[in-house]
Amino acid sequence: MYNFTFHLTEGEYFGFTKFHAMEQLSSPSKGIWVLKITVLIFIGLVLLFPMLLLGQVRIPELIFFCIIVIFLTIGQKYFTLFIVRMQIRAIKKMGRLPYNLDIQLIFDEEHFTEITHVTKTQTKYSILEKVDDGHDAVYVRIGAVQAAIIPHTAFESEEQKRDFIAFINTKIPPKV
Repeated sequence: MYNFTFHLTEGEYFGFTKFHAMEQLSSPSKGIWVLKITVLIFIGLVLLFPMLLLGQVRIPELIFFCIIVIFLTIGQKYFTLFIVRMQIRAIKKMGRLPYNLDIQLIFDEEHFTEITHVTKTQTKYSILEKVDDGHDAVYVRIGAVQAAIIPHTAFESEEQKRDFIAFINTKIPPKV
């Protein structure tokens, strides 16, 4: 059994959000690639269509278009992180954090329990997706966009963290 009590910071929460967003951007899924290609085609049409109508497609315009495409491809990561940070700030301004500050997580053989100042939730291991060891925390993934975030500082040692990850991996159901 594992029992963790900790205070989650905005940086640790943003770390998970960043980790998840970067994972989605690098995802080989069809949906993400269709979206990326659609955006590039739309930008190409907006920039090149007027030139094609006038019959004056010149090398400088093509070079400009290529630079825009390269900039958007490289800048996509930074733009995504900027949007995520702005969303967190907007939610924070409304007076409600998208995460709980003080958390206790108890992992036993059958399920895990999350206890905060307002909730007590039990979750069966059968719905876990995977466990990731991020830069600042371990993320026990529950579905596509939710996770139990356990900061590295909540672990007594690196060995305990490795043992915990191995324990959770034995609880995650095999993918069919």
